[in-house]
Order: sequence, then structure tokens, then C-alpha cells
Amino acid sequence: MKKYVMAQISVPGLHSWSNCNIESVSFLKDLHRHIFIIKVTLEVFDDDREIEFFVLQNKIKNAIKTRFVTSTFDLYNFENNSCEMIASFLCEKFINIYCYSKNRDIKVEVMEDGENGGIVVYEKE
Repeated sequence: MKKYVMAQISVPGLHSWSNCNIESVSFLKDLHRHIFIIKVTLEVFDDDREIEFFVLQNKIKNAIKTRFVTSTFDLYNFENNSCEMIASFLCEKFINIYCYSKNRDIKVEVMEDGENGGIVVYEKE
């Protein structure tokens, strides 16, 4: 049996898809706003809050602050990054910086407005 904890945050942000070549959604080339919902799920090995939820939420917030600049309105500029790119960045951050190590499964989900998004999964070695 595998066990997981997860924490989620929501942040307002901007991004664009400058390489969009689909005419019907060409507006995505322009900077546009979403509420980005970011969820990190980590494998745990005991039942007594090995990784605490509020601590995990703070690590998610701190990770995005290290890479993506905010304005005075706490609006993150995710630049030309897709949901999958943001999720990949966070997955790497949680493996390498926050030392959750390569010995546990990690899943990072990034959604736009709770509707569409990307998922990156790291399965332990």
C-alpha cells in the first residue's frame, strides 16, 4: 500500500504561449490571466504527518517565488511557461532543493482556473 500527502495553493498569474500556431486560439499568444491552482503530492512512509500540510504549502509558495516575479498585486508572471513547464520546475525543485529525495514518488499538478492543466509525475528510482 502506498501513502501520499498533498497540499494545494491558488495564485493569480499571467502567462502566454508565444509559439501558438492554432488560429482558433491565437489569443493565447498574448499575456493573459488565470488563477493557477498548484497541487503537490508526495509519497510518505508513515501515518503520522511525516510531511505536514502547512509546511508543504509554504514550500510550494516559496518555490514559485524563487523563479516567478510578482507584482504589487501578488500577480505572478509565469511568462511563456505552460502548466507542464511550471509543474516540471516545481517537481525538480522538490526533488533537489527541498530534499524530498529520489526515494519517493512526487506528482505536481498545475491547473488554469480549475479547468485545464498539466501534470508531471516523478516515480522513485
